[in-house]
Amino acid sequence: MTDLNMRTYQDNTSENGYYRYLTVDAESGYLFVGAMNAIHALNLYNIESSSRRFKQEFNATPLSVYQCKIQGKPEIPDCRNHVRLLVRNSSIPNTFYMCSTGAFHPMAYQLKRRKTPRFQILKEDMENAVGICPYDPADNTTAVLVERGNPGGIPALYAGGVTDFIKADPIILRPDLYHLNRSLENDQGGRYVLKNVWTSFVKARLNCSIPGEYPYYFDEIQDVYLIGETFYGLFTTNINGLTASAICAFTLSDMNKAFWGPFKGQETKKSNWLPIPESEVPDPRPGNCTVADTQQLSAQAVNFISRSELLMDQAVSHQYSRPLFYQGNCLLQKLAVVSNVSTNGDLVFYAASNTGLVYKIFSWPSKTPGEAPKSYVSTTYIPFDDVRPVWSMILQGQTLFLGTDQSVAQMSVVTCDAYRKVDLCIYDPYCGWDVNTNEYLLHFADIDIDTYGLDKAIQLRVGDLYKYEKVSKILGSSVTLKIDYKLHVPGLVSWKHNGTSLRTIAISWHKLAPSLLLNSVRLTREQKCSTCCQDSQISNVVPSIGEE
Repeated sequence: MTDLNMRTYQDNTSENGYYRYLTVDAESGYLFVGAMNAIHALNLYNIESSSRRFKQEFNATPLSVYQCKIQGKPEIPDCRNHVRLLVRNSSIPNTFYMCSTGAFHPMAYQLKRRKTPRFQILKEDMENAVGICPYDPADNTTAVLVERGNPGGIPALYAGGVTDFIKADPIILRPDLYHLNRSLENDQGGRYVLKNVWTSFVKARLNCSIPGEYPYYFDEIQDVYLIGETFYGLFTTNINGLTASAICAFTLSDMNKAFWGPFKGQETKKSNWLPIPESEVPDPRPGNCTVADTQQLSAQAVNFISRSELLMDQAVSHQYSRPLFYQGNCLLQKLAVVSNVSTNGDLVFYAASNTGLVYKIFSWPSKTPGEAPKSYVSTTYIPFDDVRPVWSMILQGQTLFLGTDQSVAQMSVVTCDAYRKVDLCIYDPYCGWDVNTNEYLLHFADIDIDTYGLDKAIQLRVGDLYKYEKVSKILGSSVTLKIDYKLHVPGLVSWKHNGTSLRTIAISWHKLAPSLLLNSVRLTREQKCSTCCQDSQISNVVPSIGEE
């Protein structure tokens, strides 16, 4: 934590914690934190600063708490009001939409920010919160505010969740759209069937898998991040099996291919799922949002749409037909992505785990068009002293904000000054290695690992990976040999005296100082890692240490 220059925040009142929702509001300069029974507004640039900070409580009603407890739920944390969504509504100045669990009675709020450090509650609404906020604070539901492209140009919430206490009714939901004059907007549904029901969506499976004779699938999506027209999804295996995580990319064009392919359906409830013949698909095709008046649709079209599944037969294929990154024995939960850090078409993924680790994963494009980029873990951050899940993560510029049950954390993703070895430095896309002078910084694009091994490729650009230094000793005395190699890579070090091997020992991340009877050793010169850009792939090295 010391190396990361961490800033943390936690409220020390009697009931605090469960900081599971974070949102950046750049307009006001706040990091808003949704927690148990409260919203915490923190200084976006320094969450430890008390300047402009405020906390506003939103408690569940006594009746909701009572009803929650008699259902057998623990009073803390279940029978409390956990904030799960807070978004600014840009159509109305300084207005926010919020929803919370309400002690297993979801609540929605319309809020307004005044000059005073508080929200004014314009409206409380229990009915319209169901399906947007979960009942259970442990549920992994999602909601997003889409401000453009909706009927009437009205900002709309889209959510995936459940609509009942026992979680038996999962749903994709968009509440009714109202103009400022309270008139109801488009989605009229059919004339007799599905009247006034939102039906303009179809569903397709996202294929994130390791290819092979028996593909290895990552079926549970944890988080999504959009860059341009590419969606980066963080997937995991089912928690009841072998634990593994993967990052897969999906383009809009590949999504459209799936959505304009055949539908999938069952002839009866006991039948196999098969492609629906094109002749049975009505015109206009479901999913086509160009219909002016849905109540004029034919009975065939409405009956087809009324099928609750509306599934596509083909899955959305992932870019390069393989994950961009995957790792076993690791459950990753949150994802943030930044592109082109080094102006070389690279990607940097930040993935937070259920144990509190944050992985910086560097992915740089292949030299061959169509070939998958190369990816590896550039840095593993350990921001906390204990093991804890990271429930929320936001990347704002070069700052990561992390939300956990115990605290909120703020850390910089630029950590070049911490690297003392050349390979660590150039494998971080934000950094470059100062080669002898301040005029030239070496980074990953300068290292030809396609032609040479890692140590050889670096040596060609920086010179010797260590240098000789003569040490004179009286015969029979001992000398400590300090390995100060320019690479951090674990491997075998061969010790030689006048060309004769003495013994072979394994080195690890730390410096090794064995005591041997020698009269000369090799040492390295100091160089510096500076802020700039990039990385590569790690392999074992076998340096030879001897005399000049």
